Amino acid sequence: MKKRHCINALFLLILALCYISNTEAATCSPFQGPSGARECVRFSGYNDYQWATCQTDSYIKSTTGNRHSCRNQNHIYCWYQCMIGTYGTDSGDVLSSCRCTPGENSATQKESYTFVFVVLVAIVCQLVS
Repeated sequence: MKKRHCINALFLLILALCYISNTEAATCSPFQGPSGARECVRFSGYNDYQWATCQTDSYIKSTTGNRHSCRNQNHIYCWYQCMIGTYGTDSGDVLSSCRCTPGENSATQKESYTFVFVVLVAIVCQLVS
């Protein structure tokens, strides 16, 4: 019976790995967020890609003293650029601390999820055996 639980856990691992490898990192939905999701994005007005964090319009307004907000006033969530959050600039050169490579976040997030899931399956298998 215990071996069957481990086989079930391994089957779930295979399904999860297939799911993780075929999905993208979180995106920023205008009405559902989620706050904190990160993506490497290229914005008009900048010369390179930069990290952006999904935040609420009210958060962006409060942290920038109402100098910045979501472009679409009807959206609750939008991408908050690193260059605005860190340096207060809304165009120009993207500095190295904000610069990123497209797809970088997706790969890192997938690797983290895969590692955590593998560790959890191994622990479950040890507990049931």
